[in-house]
Amino acid sequence: MTMRDLLRRRLSGGAAATAVLGAPTIAAVLSMVLNDHLLKGSGVVPGILTGKLSDFAFLFFAPVVLVCLTRARSTPAVAAAFAAPAALFVAINVSPAASDLFAGALDAIVPSSHVCDAEDLVALSILPLSWAYLWRARPGQDAPRGALRHRWRQVLVTIVAALGCVATSQAPPEPMPPQPTHRAVYLSWEELRTTAVQVKAPQPVGKRGKLLLADGHLFLSEPGLGVHVFDNTDPKSPRALLFIQIPGNIDIAVRDGRLYADSFVDLLVFDLDLANGTARLAERLQDQFEYDPYQTLASDTPVHVEGLDKSRGVVVRLEPLRQTAEVAR
Repeated sequence: MTMRDLLRRRLSGGAAATAVLGAPTIAAVLSMVLNDHLLKGSGVVPGILTGKLSDFAFLFFAPVVLVCLTRARSTPAVAAAFAAPAALFVAINVSPAASDLFAGALDAIVPSSHVCDAEDLVALSILPLSWAYLWRARPGQDAPRGALRHRWRQVLVTIVAALGCVATSQAPPEPMPPQPTHRAVYLSWEELRTTAVQVKAPQPVGKRGKLLLADGHLFLSEPGLGVHVFDNTDPKSPRALLFIQIPGNIDIAVRDGRLYADSFVDLLVFDLDLANGTARLAERLQDQFEYDPYQTLASDTPVHVEGLDKSRGVVVRLEPLRQTAEVAR
């Protein structure tokens, strides 16, 4: 058959109506409805199948239904009826903007959702099968006018069923907000800036931070807690000299007999008298840094804290909620 013969080929009258009401078409519509509203997310059928079943079903029956509606008979007209749903399918699975527009329009009719996924284009492979099924359909015998009207009602029901679930599934329920796992323990701004900073006797070293060597002394920061100072006269055996308690400390610097250290959002300046083993807070520059309420935690700590309130102060630690009643509150 030449290309000219193919273009001149015409679909038999009534063949499209027969195809629409045929078992394969009805089965495709029912498969989509069943898949979208029962099988997806049920765990009964693997997700890789439920994710594609509706796409194949839609691309099988949609062109046949469109041919019937438009009464297309010539090969170009039938091809155009096949191209329309195929083009829509490609657009909503390639363009996020088209997908959102499609989902929004459909959601105005029935709660629906659509995910833009180029991998779904594999369903286009069903189109040749749908094309062959349509062209092989044979129109039924002539029927009374009432029977034909009844048949068109059946077609209309099929179309409505298709439009109710066109490659979509019922919108998933809103996810539950994550439940708090920890409670914030605050240090008030007033306490932070009046009594929290202290010079103490040497303390055991915990987590090690930044290490500096200056003026024959070692300065070792312990993140979040403060700075350990050692006499390094004998490098083989440094002697603990004092501990400067600085809540929220991360970084330090030493210059010209002064220690500079951050304390959450403030910058502290200490005068050092290392010969006598003492230090004195000389200056506090407030609000020099941006506040991070999680800076006292390890970066890999999996937590959820509800309602952090900066006005209450800085978060010095988080306490886990152990009782269900506490989490519920």
